[in-house]
Amino acid sequence: MTNGFEACRLRTVSPTWRRTFTEGRAEPTIPTGRVTSSARGIDLWVFLRHTDVLTRVRSLLWSLVLLAFVGCGWFEISEKTFPTYEDAVKADWVGEGRRIPSYTPQSAVEIRVRADAESNETWLFYRASAEDIHSMVASCRALSATAVKYPRTSPGGWWPESLRAGKEDESSRRHKYYECRDKTVTAVDQGRSEVFEWRFSS
Repeated sequence: MTNGFEACRLRTVSPTWRRTFTEGRAEPTIPTGRVTSSARGIDLWVFLRHTDVLTRVRSLLWSLVLLAFVGCGWFEISEKTFPTYEDAVKADWVGEGRRIPSYTPQSAVEIRVRADAESNETWLFYRASAEDIHSMVASCRALSATAVKYPRTSPGGWWPESLRAGKEDESSRRHKYYECRDKTVTAVDQGRSEVFEWRFSS
C-alpha cells in the first residue's frame, strides 16, 4: 500500500499530457501524440503509421503495373522514318528478317515503317525512281486487285484509306499489286513513284 493508493498507470488519449499517478503524485511527461488502448495495449499511432506505409506500397505497386502495361505497348508497336535508304541501312533496318526488305530500291526516300511486334504486322511506305521500282517488281508475282488482302487497320494518317480492308474504292485501282515475299502485298503507284507495302502475320 502507498498512502492508500495502489500504484497504477493510466494511459489516456491526450496528445499533450500523460499523467502517471504513483503514491498520489501527478508527474508530467513529454507529449507523445499517441492514442493507446489500455485494454489491449494497441498503439493506434503505430497502427496508423503502418497503414500509411501499406497505402504507399500499394500505390507504388499499382504505378509499376501501369508502367509495365504502357511500356509493353511502347515496345510492341514501333514507327520509324528514314530520309534515305542509306539512313535505314545504317540503323540496321534493312535486310533479310528486317522490317524493310532487302529488295527495297536504293533510291528510296521518305521511308516510313510501322511494325507491330505482337502481331508481326508491318506497314511500309517510300518513294523511289520509277526505273528502280520497275526493276524491283520485275521479280515479284503480279496480283489482281480482287485477289488482294488489304490490312485491317491503318498505321496512321500517312496510309491511304483506300488501302484498308472494306475501304477499297476507285482510287485503289490506280495501284498495281505484287507479292514480292511471303505474306506481303506491295502496292505501286507508278504515276507518283510511291510504294506501299504491308505484311500479315498469317
